[in-house]
Amino acid sequence: MVEKMKTTIMIFGVILLLVCPMVLSEQPIKYESQTMRNFDIDHKMMENEPPDWANGQFNGTWGLNLFGMPVAELGYVYGYFDAVGILGRLEGYFGEWSDPEPVSFIAGFIFLFNMIGYVGSIDNPDNGTFYSGLGTPNENGEFYYRINLIIGPSWYMEGTWEEI
Repeated sequence: MVEKMKTTIMIFGVILLLVCPMVLSEQPIKYESQTMRNFDIDHKMMENEPPDWANGQFNGTWGLNLFGMPVAELGYVYGYFDAVGILGRLEGYFGEWSDPEPVSFIAGFIFLFNMIGYVGSIDNPDNGTFYSGLGTPNENGEFYYRINLIIGPSWYMEGTWEEI
């Protein structure tokens, strides 16, 4: 009887971890095209060959998130992903508008609408934190993710994606 109760509680807990972020989301996932402030992210991505594992690429903007609402656009984001069904992998770079070189990286895994991984500084990879995120790309080639850092502020990233 006790084992059955433990199993039931564990299953219920996992379901809550996967469903609560979507249910408690304060901002609906939005799909609006953003201007890139005359910064040619597509050119930046063309400088690098995509990794062998990647089957897509993304680029857009990132900024601070407060109570589920974007409050400050801080820079650009670009990177590569590999999506197969409900599972995926993501690696990318964050940069500030004032600096053409990226300052941070993001790496993680995507499961349904959830994203987990690590965000760190390019200069000092140990200076980083784990994150969880919520969002999804849509069929029109646009995406929006809220990224909740374990240590630090909440971010958002939005933009466009395409298969390669």
